[in-house]
Formats: sequence, structure tokens, C-alpha cells
Amino acid sequence: MNTKLQDNVAPCGLVCYTCTGCNHGIIKELSGQLLQYLDGYEGLVALNWAESLPSVESCMKTLGFWESQNCPGCREANHQCQNKDCVIRYCTREHGIDYCAECSDFPCSKVDENNEFLLYWQAANTRIRDVGAARFFEENKSISQYIRYKQQNIDIRLATPADAEGMAEVHMRSWESAYKDIIPSDFIREKNATRPEQFRNMINVENNSHYVITVADRIVGLVVVDSSRDDDADDRFYEVHAIYLHPDYYRKGIGTQAMEFAYDKARRLGKSIITLWVLAENTNSIRFYEKCGFFTDGKTQTLNYGKDLVCIRMRKDLVI
Repeated sequence: MNTKLQDNVAPCGLVCYTCTGCNHGIIKELSGQLLQYLDGYEGLVALNWAESLPSVESCMKTLGFWESQNCPGCREANHQCQNKDCVIRYCTREHGIDYCAECSDFPCSKVDENNEFLLYWQAANTRIRDVGAARFFEENKSISQYIRYKQQNIDIRLATPADAEGMAEVHMRSWESAYKDIIPSDFIREKNATRPEQFRNMINVENNSHYVITVADRIVGLVVVDSSRDDDADDRFYEVHAIYLHPDYYRKGIGTQAMEFAYDKARRLGKSIITLWVLAENTNSIRFYEKCGFFTDGKTQTLNYGKDLVCIRMRKDLVI
């Protein structure tokens, strides 16, 4: 049992180490250091830049608040986590495990599907299951856990060979989250093991259809837009071949912006219809595409992803 690791990563996958309330976390530590180095600074501001004093005092108050936090983590009885009755905390304790990832029932239905935390919980524990809690912590200890609440300004650009690793990471995490109850988990793991090499081989200097979606220079998604692959498509048709987002960036409007990018590319080429294929069981994606104005057009195909799955085609008529 790695007690330090358990203190830093909660059963749900939240990294306590980066939480503002954690009594052994980096925010408390750095806040204390800043207060030490800024001791007396308010006096200097009052003498020379009095108009800035309220802002400085507010900043110092915030640092003091963070430095005073004392939550030991949700595994302790005196924890101060917002959700006092968290089902994950009680369930993992009942099963005698450290993380949901260790449970044979994961992912289960005990976390409400309408809970905004659901997607993070699924993605985090899937990663813990695949690489272990120690590596998961190393990957996330320098990343803000609050970034998923931030309104994102994104950039979409053509992918280059240097993007291959980041694209593979997004593709793997997206598959784990989006297809967890649709595609057999063994098949997902088998395919994910091939993704890094696949993207290294696929993305070259001549690429003109694979785009990366970035936030602050971090690859958080990818979208592939090109001519339709369907036999019944004429010159009016264009296709979204793929769109994947890292689960940490779901429900932030990024997917909608990526779809608008695809429409614009199609329009510039004089296309009036854009299509895509989606697994019939992927109801979350279907609802998203319907909100974007797509509708099913009756075309289907069956593909094997560890088992036979029906795909449906959806289309949207573009205003040129």
C-alpha cells in the first residue's frame, strides 16, 4: 500500500495534490511560500502605488485562504470535500480497494449519468487501470484539475508529424471514454496499443485532411475532414471522417467549434452536404450531432470492432 500515493489521488481519480483545499498539496505549499516572500509588500504598494492596493490586498487574502486549507483527503473521516456523501468514497471502502479502476464492475452505474463529474471519473480510472496510479499521478501532478471548467479558446490547424504522439493520446483516451460500454474493452486495449505507430505512419508533410484542435498549444482533439468515401455520394458531398476529443475537454463547446470548422471547409470547396458515420449504440454522439443539425438518412453498414456493430450515416445540408 502506497499511503503517499493514496493521499495524492482520491478513489475517484481526482488529484488531491492539485486541489485548493488539500493540506499537503502544491497550492497550499506555494501559497505559503508566496506569503513569506511578499511579507511587507502591501506597505510598499501603499506608499508608491496606492491605487493598486485593493487588488494586492485581495490577492494576499486569497493566498492566505489557500495557505490555511486543511483537508487531509476524502479517505479520512475529517475530510472537507464538497460532496460529503460521495458514493465512490463509500463504495471503494466497502470493496476494500483504493480506486474504482480496481473493481471488476468498473465502470458501473453508481455515478449518476447526469453528474458533470462522470466523464472525468471514467477517463481517470480507465487511465489508472491501464498504467497504474503512480504513473497517473506523475502525468497529472502538474496539470490544473480545474481546467475542465474553463471556457476554452481553441485553435484548429493541419496536423504535422510532430503532432502524432499527441493525436494518438487523444484518440486512445477518447475511445476509452466514448466506447466503454459499446466496444469490448479487450478490443479497445488492443487497438490503442497500435495508435502511436499508426499516427506516426499516417501523419506526413503532405497531410491535408487531418487537423489538430489545440488549447494553449496542447493537443486536446482531432478532426478529419475530406471527400466522402461513400459510393452513393456525388460532388455535393463532403465528410467528417472522424472527430475525437480528450475526455477532459468534453462539454466545453469545443466539439461544436470543430464541427463549424468542418462546415466552413466544405463550403469553401463548394459542397452543400456534409455526412458522418456513427455507431448506432453511441447515443451520446448521436444526440450531439442532432443538436448540430444532422439527421439520419437511412444508410447503414456493419463493422466489426471485436463484435459486429451497426453504423448509421447522418447528414447535414449546408447553406452555401
